Amino acid sequence: MVDENQVKADQYYSTAQTYYLAGKYKEALDEVENIYPLDRNINKANEIVNNSLNSIYKQAELEFAAQKFYDAKNDLTYIFSGYEHSNSQMKQKAKALFDKIVKEEEFQDKLSKARSAKDSKNYEETITLLNSLQKENKLDVVSNLYNDTVKELQKEAETSFNNKDYKVAKKHYKLLSAITSVPSLKSQYAKRIKLMQNEEIIQTMLGIEKDDIEKNSLFEHLMIEENETPYNKNIIQSLIDLLTPNDLDFIFDVNIKDLFKGVNRDAS
Repeated sequence: MVDENQVKADQYYSTAQTYYLAGKYKEALDEVENIYPLDRNINKANEIVNNSLNSIYKQAELEFAAQKFYDAKNDLTYIFSGYEHSNSQMKQKAKALFDKIVKEEEFQDKLSKARSAKDSKNYEETITLLNSLQKENKLDVVSNLYNDTVKELQKEAETSFNNKDYKVAKKHYKLLSAITSVPSLKSQYAKRIKLMQNEEIIQTMLGIEKDDIEKNSLFEHLMIEENETPYNKNIIQSLIDLLTPNDLDFIFDVNIKDLFKGVNRDAS
């Protein structure tokens, strides 16, 4: 007498084996599911199940290595929640890799945002993101990007300072001062910030344009409005009579940028 269940089980097993050898592991598992109700070829069915699940897991590992996170997570989800006959050990293994991938996705997302922020010259955001990444995972890629960002920030600060774009330069130097642990650099940045603040005060007090700050003496700055103000010889002579020789020397000799340095600080 023909065992019909055995015949069907053999057919399902043969088809499942064909799918497995072709690398169609999920199709093989779907076919195997038809064997269990027949109560035939159970050991063979379990062998295909174990081999197929291991193959899917290895496939997920390769996808993870290639940063195909979406595909890898789909395969692993199938193992620990999508397939009924996965054993507990395989489920735990798949779930552990799934969690690792999620963490790596978050890492790569932050790293991408840090690179974009650096490209946009948003250095404060870049540093914040990289600091959080260094706490999570001390990788060379993070350290290298951090060092590159600091170098670029220093260069941008120097360029802005030389171009007298003090608003930008002060912002950059304050950030550099906040992130460095080197006392000499902190002192250097503080001096730059103080110098810019002093020049801004001079510009405000005397109405000097930033392009004119390089003129040689205070006298040249005081005379810059000469064409707009009627020249009155008597008034000028009265002022000369009131001023001491030292006062006159100061006006003619002092460089405008030196007003807030040393002994000239009070004179300003």
